[in-house]
Amino acid sequence: NKFDLTTPTNKDQWYVEDPFDLRHNLAAQCSPQARAKILELMRAAGVSLGGGGAWREVCQPKQDDRHFIRCRVTASVTPVLLLDEFRPLSLQRLY
Repeated sequence: NKFDLTTPTNKDQWYVEDPFDLRHNLAAQCSPQARAKILELMRAAGVSLGGGGAWREVCQPKQDDRHFIRCRVTASVTPVLLLDEFRPLSLQRLY
């Protein structure tokens, strides 16, 4: 029950508990539009699978090898340091 979790929530908010920080709701910033899109795609997947569709049709493999890393920039972790560390890996963008 999401109301018994460490972090308070309401009936309309999704709650995805971070396994490494039980007080962190990974879905806290999920907008109503994003929730509607996720539910729409889940319903379509359910219809497809229920009608005999294959998992590979519902969960198509990712087409690219791009990955995103989120990191706080601090006095000890600077943008220049990050660029230097990731240069051998063909870093495309740093925000």
